[in-house]
Amino acid sequence: MAMSTVLFALADEISHEILVKKNPIPVSSDVLGKAKVNFEDNCTPCHGTEGKGDGPLAESLKKRPKDLTNTKELGGLADGEIFWLLSRGRDPMPAFDQKLTDNERWGLVHLVRSMSNTKSTTTSHHQ
Repeated sequence: MAMSTVLFALADEISHEILVKKNPIPVSSDVLGKAKVNFEDNCTPCHGTEGKGDGPLAESLKKRPKDLTNTKELGGLADGEIFWLLSRGRDPMPAFDQKLTDNERWGLVHLVRSMSNTKSTTTSHHQ
């Protein structure tokens, strides 16, 4: 199931305020560097080092981790949706709202944007 399809199914759970929230953290090499460390520590076991969903644990999961380099899927998501997914999790991905700060999760939004070569947006295909 496409990531955008999953989010469309969750539209009732995500508030409009989150859907259109602009990433409050300006992108910088420092922010991306810290996000890369957080990604390596928390995400690479499932998503792999390049974010393609091919990490060492990926094959053992019932659902394959999302390919974070997929421009088409990530381009259809607003920053707030990506932040929401990082915060709340989605099977099999755990929630990171208790493990990472808001700023760290927003930094990961920037990193995911750079991996997927998509631009920051407050426009969702699910509004």
